[in-house]
Amino acid sequence: MTMRLFTQSNRTRAGSAIILVLVLTGASLLLLCAAMDWTSSSAIQTQRNNEYFRNNSAASAAAEKVVAAMTRDYQAEDESVVYDRLAAYRRMVPEKSEDNGWGNYQFTDAQGNRDKTYVERVLPWQWRPLETAYTGLQGYGATYRVISNTRLLDSAYKNIVSAVKQEVQLASIPIFEFGIFYALDMEFNPSDTWSVSGPVHGNGSIYAQPDRTLTFRGHVTASQKIVHDKHPDDPVSRRFGSIVYQGEHNERVKSLNLPLGADNSPANLRGLVEIPPKKERADSPMGRQRYYNKAEMVIVVSDTGVVTTSGAYNNFKVSIPWASVKSFVATNVVFFNKRENRDVKTTQFDVDLFNANYSLWTSLLGREPRTIYVADQRTQAANTQSGVRLVNGDLLPGSGLTVATPNPLYVQGDYNAPTMQVKQGKKTLTVADPTKIVPASLIADAITILSNDWDDSDGGSYLGARTVKRNTTVNAAVIAGIVPTAAEITTALEAAYTDDNIPTEGDTVSLTVSGVVKYQAHVTVTAIATESWRRVTFTENGVPYYAWVSQVGIY
Repeated sequence: MTMRLFTQSNRTRAGSAIILVLVLTGASLLLLCAAMDWTSSSAIQTQRNNEYFRNNSAASAAAEKVVAAMTRDYQAEDESVVYDRLAAYRRMVPEKSEDNGWGNYQFTDAQGNRDKTYVERVLPWQWRPLETAYTGLQGYGATYRVISNTRLLDSAYKNIVSAVKQEVQLASIPIFEFGIFYALDMEFNPSDTWSVSGPVHGNGSIYAQPDRTLTFRGHVTASQKIVHDKHPDDPVSRRFGSIVYQGEHNERVKSLNLPLGADNSPANLRGLVEIPPKKERADSPMGRQRYYNKAEMVIVVSDTGVVTTSGAYNNFKVSIPWASVKSFVATNVVFFNKRENRDVKTTQFDVDLFNANYSLWTSLLGREPRTIYVADQRTQAANTQSGVRLVNGDLLPGSGLTVATPNPLYVQGDYNAPTMQVKQGKKTLTVADPTKIVPASLIADAITILSNDWDDSDGGSYLGARTVKRNTTVNAAVIAGIVPTAAEITTALEAAYTDDNIPTEGDTVSLTVSGVVKYQAHVTVTAIATESWRRVTFTENGVPYYAWVSQVGIY
């Protein structure tokens, strides 16, 4: 019996293993190549992205260098200077002398010109609604376009160019565009229901602790904080009512500064109403903001007499004799300020008598006297203080009127509040005539309203002994000073006064503006109570002159 055995050749098995190994090796090589290709592509993409962002940062630096120069020139000078310097801005790019790293980049403008930045004014300087986060603000503005293209010189990717474009708006906003504007901290502590119309802005913080309901109808912004509480240094205890915002309310926004050529410190801001030093040029940044230089008529009262001249517009060359000026200015009026316990030696300005010869003043000055600057520099005794008082101002000149003074300003009776006669049955009534209200502003160290029932002989009497029977209306925007709240003194808006009381000097408001201010009999009001605020329309050639805050916006 034979047995047959089947055996497989080792050579065949070895050949199959080699084929399998080759297949697996080939697949692995394919995967490795793919992975290496992906890694290489990813690295290249990452490198290209990094280079793009580096270029983009360099282009942003070039644009920012131009914007910074424009901002500096605008704040120090004006928009016309910025426009005149376009050629200089176009030559501005980051330079190796500033940092060696900039030597690795090539900067071009929109036309491909090397070492240039594209700068052009796309909208001219004119009155317009402004490009802001909040609707409603108007002012003078111009829009500039800045473009920088940048590439890295030692790059392996020569075609990577980054471009940055910025639209820059240079704007000047009359502070009378705001219902209320504060340069310092702002405080709202009204004891009664109050509705504030118009935009509200503070360059400091805004503190609000109303007893009842405080309503803001417009936008509210603060450069620091908006706090629903009293000022930390306010010692007065009061309950908290409610606050209603009908518009936006935002904190930590950009401050709005007057272009003084210096910081907006209280001392520099007071310079708006002061007589400038002799060596200061009227066309300097501060000089352009001073009301002394904006006035068509300047009246300076000293111990030796009264000097009245034209303004800086013609280098003060016209002199008006006292024999003419005394027809509407009196310097022998004195009344008692019970709060300060001093006599007020007043320079009194009779608006009605001034109006009577308005055409004469226009002829003498060569232009309408729309802004009047009055300074009483007489030496005061320990029991006296200076002051300027406006009387008989219910009807102003048709072109409007600004009165500015470095002294405390008193406004007696209705101001810019014309009336008319109307028939009602058999009766003839005297009512307000809003069609004859004109642009008006009052600029002073402090502003006090004396009612229609005020009598100088009552100055020494207590408030309880005084009788106020008639409403008193003042239609004017105001700018005045403030004594900041401290532990010993409260000058928040609750520190108000009736229309027959005299507040202490400086106890009104800090660079505060309201379009229409109404003071009513037997109603506690504040220096900026605005029952019916409205924007007062001003034109550059119109009047009154006003203060501006400047803004540079990038969008």
